[in-house]
Amino acid sequence: MLRMRYFTVAITLGLAALVGCVRTPPTVPTEEVFDPEPKIDVPEEDLKELARGNNEFAIELFKKVAETEKGNIVLSPYSIRTALAMAYAGARGETKEEMKKVLRFTLPDDRLHAALAKSSVGPNGENAPKIRTANALWLQEGVPLSDEFLKLTQRHYNVGVQTVDFATQRNKAVGRINDWVEEKTEGMIPEFLSLNEVAETCRLVITNCVYFKGGWADPFQPSRTVDVPFHNAGGADVAVPTMHRNTYVRYAVEEGFQLVVLPYAGGTHSMTVILPTAGTHEKFTGRLSLGELTRWLDESEMRSVQLALPKYDCVQKTEQSDVLKKMGLRKSFGIHGDFSGLSPLNAFKLSAVIHQSRVAADEAGTVAAAATALTILEPIESRVPLDPVSLRIDRPFLFFIRDHANQGIVFLGLVRSLEK
Repeated sequence: MLRMRYFTVAITLGLAALVGCVRTPPTVPTEEVFDPEPKIDVPEEDLKELARGNNEFAIELFKKVAETEKGNIVLSPYSIRTALAMAYAGARGETKEEMKKVLRFTLPDDRLHAALAKSSVGPNGENAPKIRTANALWLQEGVPLSDEFLKLTQRHYNVGVQTVDFATQRNKAVGRINDWVEEKTEGMIPEFLSLNEVAETCRLVITNCVYFKGGWADPFQPSRTVDVPFHNAGGADVAVPTMHRNTYVRYAVEEGFQLVVLPYAGGTHSMTVILPTAGTHEKFTGRLSLGELTRWLDESEMRSVQLALPKYDCVQKTEQSDVLKKMGLRKSFGIHGDFSGLSPLNAFKLSAVIHQSRVAADEAGTVAAAATALTILEPIESRVPLDPVSLRIDRPFLFFIRDHANQGIVFLGLVRSLEK
């Protein structure tokens, strides 16, 4: 039996570094409804290029988070990258070029968004994992969005635009977002946003959710699950329910780690578990690279493995802006960020990237969910103070009353004279 110490899990939804987690997996409804994207012809080469960029971004993000986060790490880089891809659709100039570099977007824009749309479609097959993605835009009342941005996000991201009032009914707006996230994640992520994470000056919240449920191709037998000591980082041991099975799967071993690939039913997805040598997980994480991971998987071989894997249910919520800034995404968060493609108002800045992921594994399989929210503000509080000006309306003047939602002029006039 393998002696479980510390392991790193890589799923197609993201990467999770686990130390010692909640032991009871969630009960999630089995029924799955998936709304397919519009049929878009996407070359296989574009999907592979998109995946390569996603994996590079995933590894870099994971390592940056691990530098400062000393507890469990649970991320869905796919969710974060998809939410930022929607904001990228409205970025212009240097802001757009910076996002393109950090997010590893290498395809031309039209092919990029089409590939992202295609990649969000779940696998077919009766036994295949259930995968669902959902996107939404939560827009402040009276704030216009550009037609080009709306058409692109509706075509490729199937977004619904929800009008809310962050300025005067913030509690209600946040509640609606949380209800939507809870529904789209099958109850795995309730109460996603807190009131203090959404400012009164918020003008737009971009949300993405991912839900995954997959049964093992070779399930564990509950009768073989027994408490086994798990050696937490820091030295403390804790007895946790640990699943056991003798299985025939892909396996690799090199100096410093062991690796096993656990397929899900349907053959379209798998979980890779990497077990570094005791006491070396920090060093191992620091030197992890996509090239090395790819090589390890390519060189793995089918082997009989006596596997012991703890049941776990891990959840983490983080604000990712500092990590993304370290990765090079700086202009997007500054007052000079150019998101003029989002709205004709051209007064938006990216304020926060809030992310929460949850991954639970038991004898039957894995359930995972993620939610990402980008909060976009009108940077009133960030403007450089200017000297006050004087404007005395004491002579004939013109006026226009406009609808900000569509820039339409509702009333206009010229005042030439007034009576006492």
